[in-house]
Amino acid sequence: MPNKNLPCGNDNGLEIISKELASVSWRITRRRVAPADMTQSSRPSSGSVLCALCVSAYIAYVQRQQVRAAVWPILEFDSSNAPIHFTLANKGVGPAIIRHVIVKVDGQPVRNWKEALGRILGPGEHLGSESDMSGCVFAAGESMTVFTPHEPENQPLNFEKSNPLW
Repeated sequence: MPNKNLPCGNDNGLEIISKELASVSWRITRRRVAPADMTQSSRPSSGSVLCALCVSAYIAYVQRQQVRAAVWPILEFDSSNAPIHFTLANKGVGPAIIRHVIVKVDGQPVRNWKEALGRILGPGEHLGSESDMSGCVFAAGESMTVFTPHEPENQPLNFEKSNPLW
């Protein structure tokens, strides 16, 4: 006797298989769980959600501080004796914005480099070339010669112990 559940060339077997497939698909769709049907135990509590929010906000704050610290400018004021000159350089990895500069001699502020040389060397005319530092933006690794004193012949002044100025 042939099995009626298997298709053996008659249409009756196909109908049985299609009815069984329909019942299987109905059972699969019936077992789906909608998000609104979640039980109280499977939902996250408001306390844990608040805690997760606070932790993520703190991590974002710490990362922002680390990024800021990584791009700080580091300004270096340097001098040299051959020839005598003063330089300002940005040794950091971030840009440096110079808003105001105060030059002091013996703890007292001076208005310009000529006044500074007058206090250091005494009265008289002191030649030199200077660059304005206020309002400058220094990129990382950039440097600028801010002042170079000159001889009366307008040549950069070299440091020599026999020079009467020094």
